[in-house]
Amino acid sequence: GSAPGTFTVSADAIGYGESVIFTAEGVTDNYVLQNATGDNQSGSVSTILANPISIQVFSTVTWLPVFNLGLEFTVTGGGGLINGNSSSVVTTNASGAASASWQLGPTQGTNLVTVTIQEQPATSFVFTATAVAAGTNTLSA
Repeated sequence: GSAPGTFTVSADAIGYGESVIFTAEGVTDNYVLQNATGDNQSGSVSTILANPISIQVFSTVTWLPVFNLGLEFTVTGGGGLINGNSSSVVTTNASGAASASWQLGPTQGTNLVTVTIQEQPATSFVFTATAVAAGTNTLSA
């Protein structure tokens, strides 16, 4: 099953009158977000940052990357766009990673994007970037 708990399977050998019982314990798999890249960049207002933002998901049971998991990237401060929208769902790849293109908002200051795991919305990571006036020297992470 897909739920946590104890699971039991009984196998009977026909004609022998004996049974074998197998028991397994199912645990809940939780996820963590790690190895964020592209955080703390700066760029001109209303432009796409030089580097995409990216993050990986790992299982807390196996500590292996989790693939085919939906992550929601949402603009939560400063305006701007993620993959051309205010919110974008990106599926993790075989390395457990998902990335997105981030266009900064139209005014100078702090911009925020929050990434949440769709199956576990209480787990999130916040990316920060700074929008500066056009023509200002910028840094990328």
